[in-house]
Amino acid sequence: MKAHLRLHSAPAQALVAGLIALAAMSSAAAQGVSDWALTKLDRVVKLNKYASVTGQHFDGQGGWSEITIDGRTLDLCPGGWERVRFDWKFPQNINHLPSGGGASVTLEARIAGLNPPCRGDIAAISDITLRGSGDTWPYDPAQRKEIDVDRFYREGSLPYVRANQGPKTTTASIRLNTREVNPAASWSFFSLQIALRGGGELWYLYFYKTGAQQLGGGNLTVEPGTDRMGGDYVSFDLGQPNFQLCRQACANDNRCLAYTYVHPGVQSASARCWLKSTVPVSQANACCISGVRQ
Repeated sequence: MKAHLRLHSAPAQALVAGLIALAAMSSAAAQGVSDWALTKLDRVVKLNKYASVTGQHFDGQGGWSEITIDGRTLDLCPGGWERVRFDWKFPQNINHLPSGGGASVTLEARIAGLNPPCRGDIAAISDITLRGSGDTWPYDPAQRKEIDVDRFYREGSLPYVRANQGPKTTTASIRLNTREVNPAASWSFFSLQIALRGGGELWYLYFYKTGAQQLGGGNLTVEPGTDRMGGDYVSFDLGQPNFQLCRQACANDNRCLAYTYVHPGVQSASARCWLKSTVPVSQANACCISGVRQ
């Protein structure tokens, strides 16, 4: 790591940290948890002639989409138009998600512009919804055989936000079930679906892929209560305080010769993972769990 907060810990504290880490590793191995990596983003547009995307951006942190709908749609307000905007944001890192884990997303919708005689009637029934992999399929049906369509599921009732009043927000959650992975369908996804009154629909999709290898880190060691400073080429926050996610990220990258997992509350509120292209010298420190490629 480039800069760890130094903690002066007693040997007993390091021992406790090590026992907790080893217990977590044993639990993960026993459950056969698989790591799913965010591999691809996609957008599917099924808008009609009355709607057009006038601005958008989306990535692994969230996104936004602004759409203009002509008032002639459904003959609601001919001669005018309405512009609606939808935002979504992930408060945690979603690059890697374990089976049984999940992520939350904040949804927001509002009217971004009006041209009379339109008064918001189009926005009143235009919304953004979080969808699981089994909820919707905007592609060719023949492609479904390559997708694990039952992997991602929503928690709770259908979460959506309409643009008629705004900005208006809600928080929704998506999770992965723990079923055994089918090697023939190792892809899955969740999506943000935008439905426009009289204007059609569009989807922003987040695709994940897993391999046959389960969490365990391959030939990477586990060093509880150990810090290895330096040699970093990438770092990222983890969605869960599970060092196995960091270890597996290193195992999946041929550049990675060592890793350091930092417990939540040391560098930030979240756990953090540092991947290294060298093997730095080990230092006793209860802040971290490290390992090297054997």
